[in-house]
Amino acid sequence: MATTKTKNKTLKERRQQHESHFFDATLNAPLLANHALPDWRQTLADLSIPQLIVTGERSPIWKHDFCRYCEKVINEKSQVVTINQVGHMPQIEVPEKFNEITWNFIQHKLGI
Repeated sequence: MATTKTKNKTLKERRQQHESHFFDATLNAPLLANHALPDWRQTLADLSIPQLIVTGERSPIWKHDFCRYCEKVINEKSQVVTINQVGHMPQIEVPEKFNEITWNFIQHKLGI
């Protein structure tokens, strides 16, 4: 069991990390809206380059029906991977798993 001193150190480290990688939602709102509001389905279907789509099972943004749609329309060089027990940011929530998936895609789909 963690001591109060350990918990306080962890909280302090998290605060420092947050401050050094600060995300200002108000400042970034126009960019987020520009990215989130368009319907990207046709764009995904039209791309001929390899695509790797990694999503979390618990993502409130990428719903399962959209992932199934992507699997149907993307080209044969592409891949959709859903990671169980993960939210919308698998690259942050499970970076080792995300990197493994990305590396495997690069090696097998791109032949590098």
